[in-house]
Amino acid sequence: MLPERRGHRPVPAGAHRRAAHCHRSGQAQRPCHHGADHRAVSTSNSPTARRIGRHVAEFASFARLRFTLIEVLVAIAVLALALGATLTLSGQAKFNIATLESEWSLQHALEQATEFYLLTPDPTVASLPDGLIPRKLHASCEIYVDLEGLPDYAQEASNGWILGTYRIVITDESGRSVEHIVNKLIFEEDPE
Repeated sequence: MLPERRGHRPVPAGAHRRAAHCHRSGQAQRPCHHGADHRAVSTSNSPTARRIGRHVAEFASFARLRFTLIEVLVAIAVLALALGATLTLSGQAKFNIATLESEWSLQHALEQATEFYLLTPDPTVASLPDGLIPRKLHASCEIYVDLEGLPDYAQEASNGWILGTYRIVITDESGRSVEHIVNKLIFEEDPE
């Protein structure tokens, strides 16, 4: 196909002969016997009409494309790999979200239990109030006095107070546990 020149539209084969026949017979001003109005042909040479014609030709050439079986199989394989990778990433993200949510739940329950045990006069025998932590979690508190590594003046009780260590543990149904160790002054008569 020849390249389009500016201002000219490709003319279908045989159109020159029909136009020449019509001009010879003096019928150029009115439609000729084959139904073509030659004035319309010459005035429809606008850029929009050419663009539309070009797009129609491109679409027709795409419609005629044929793919071999191997090309179709390769395209399906690439699509399947992309879909598999997407599903894997999605599944991994859901698993990570569930794990992080579970860890956050344990840490939140640990903070709630720690506040309760630090404010309770006798935390070793106190039970957590209902609704403070979920029922599927178990909380425990141990109090001991660990004086190793402390200076001499800190190892003796001062006015009945001594440095105690609270070990608070939260355990879930699957056996996972988190703990919090807090140092607090306790009265000497408190159970150890």
